[in-house]
Amino acid sequence: MKVALYLRRSTDEKLQADSLNAQEESLRHYAAEHGMTVVAVFRDSASGVTSRRPAFEEMIQVITHGAAFEAVLCRDVSRFGRFFDVDEGAFYDALFLSHHCQTIYCEEVFGTEISPMAGLIKGIRRVMASEFSRERSRMARQAFARITRLGFRCGGAAPYGLKRVMVTLSGRKVQDLRRGEWKALAQHRTKLELGDPEKIAVVRQIFESYASGARPTIIAAELNSQGVPARRSKEWTGESVLDVIRDPVYIGTARVQINTKTLVDPVQGNPVVERENAFPQVVSRDLWDRVREIERRRREEASKEQLFAELRRAYESHGSLEPAMFDGVAASWPWARYARRFGSIEGALEEAYATEVERRRAALLLILRGAVPTVPTAEGFRVDEVAVTVRPLFLHRHESGSYWDLDRRRFVGDVIVGFQIGPDASDDWIVLGGSTMRLRHFHRLIRAGGRRYYYSDQCVVPRIRRLVFNCERGIERFIRVARESGVLNLTELARQLHEQPAAVVRRYHLLRTAGVILPPIKAAPGRRVQIRCENCGRVRTFWLGEALERQGKYCRLCNCRLVAASRRKKRE
Repeated sequence: MKVALYLRRSTDEKLQADSLNAQEESLRHYAAEHGMTVVAVFRDSASGVTSRRPAFEEMIQVITHGAAFEAVLCRDVSRFGRFFDVDEGAFYDALFLSHHCQTIYCEEVFGTEISPMAGLIKGIRRVMASEFSRERSRMARQAFARITRLGFRCGGAAPYGLKRVMVTLSGRKVQDLRRGEWKALAQHRTKLELGDPEKIAVVRQIFESYASGARPTIIAAELNSQGVPARRSKEWTGESVLDVIRDPVYIGTARVQINTKTLVDPVQGNPVVERENAFPQVVSRDLWDRVREIERRRREEASKEQLFAELRRAYESHGSLEPAMFDGVAASWPWARYARRFGSIEGALEEAYATEVERRRAALLLILRGAVPTVPTAEGFRVDEVAVTVRPLFLHRHESGSYWDLDRRRFVGDVIVGFQIGPDASDDWIVLGGSTMRLRHFHRLIRAGGRRYYYSDQCVVPRIRRLVFNCERGIERFIRVARESGVLNLTELARQLHEQPAAVVRRYHLLRTAGVILPPIKAAPGRRVQIRCENCGRVRTFWLGEALERQGKYCRLCNCRLVAASRRKKRE
């Protein structure tokens, strides 16, 4: 029997350095005793409260796509996972069994037994494993809160300009801690002290500039122009500046929010614990209060009209849609805040240019009026039951050039009509549909300098009609209308579909060739004539011109027989 081994330890590598090797040795010994052959080993160094573990996800992929082993050996239920929802562990057991792979817990009392009692014990063990993680999480939250109330630093890297030091419980300094170093003993604690004087000066400059009215993006651009590196030698951004001015550690306050992503305590909730005067102050309390008041006033007073005006000014001055558009404009909020408030930066721009968007949509409907029967909808309009989406396009810049973004994942419809908005926009329409919409990244084909997919006011109507006629819904409508008509008159069918007769004839014969069952074509009266063969008496129907040529001649079948008979006579 071929088996695989699953090994897991927690993320604390220092305390469980040899845990994976010990588990592998025990499982290999179990496999040897039971005549099993180990063909694969999956190792994880991750928490068991979630299934998002690299080796665990790889094992799931291997099993669900046809594994080369018949069972997975695991030391016990807790090594397989300490899932918050105990049914999640049972789900993966059942998933493996559905793909002919059994999960064997080698050190559990039930072993490989499959019975109601074994299932009951297995469920109890899953609850015990989950409760262990819940209790450890509760103890960790209480410890974090107590350490913060005592005025010590509770984990994490040091903020910009500060450094971590290891101290005793009485506050006596032991040594400085560099990046990646942690306290040595359980009775030691971590505190913060002033670090590099140049970085301290940068922090004070950020607070003073913001208090004087400068925007976060302007402060970040100024620091980058001066060559001042941010944390980990990165460039400054509006968000990194906001992270500095919002961190209470610079006024000496120790703060921690007791929360977890997986195990939530419904009794305690997620409280915020603070301790003032825990660390040295970098900025004064008065400056901190002024910065908080300015930030509150900007949030309250910034209306949508003001934000849209700043967003339009940034887009038109920069000429394209990307985070760098805010660098040279005094915007109230950085890029990320616009995206969070309005869902996306494109959505904010659509609202900012709402008047222009409505004007262009009305212009398109006016062009189509009388030429194509349209029914307005929220996303655009409908033509003969086919949804046409009308959306504004904004210019993006890429290493390979500029393009107008028309991502198919954001639109719903069979045909897309886009119009450009921006300083370099043209009055032409961009019309896409059919096979083009199935491309993965077709928006990169719409280059700013090219002319592919661009149509003027005179050409947009026939283009939309053609795409509507050729899309899948258009073909379905063609087949439905044709079958409802009985014997077809292609001219009348073209009138019902609002299409050219030649296109309808071509579509009819293409569908018939593809095997689609369609009614026969109704012949116009007087256009076809029946001719009787003089030899065999068979009656055939021909068009009028061909009938005149066939008159007095044999049919094709008789003609072939006469030719064959004449050849035999010559041979004789």
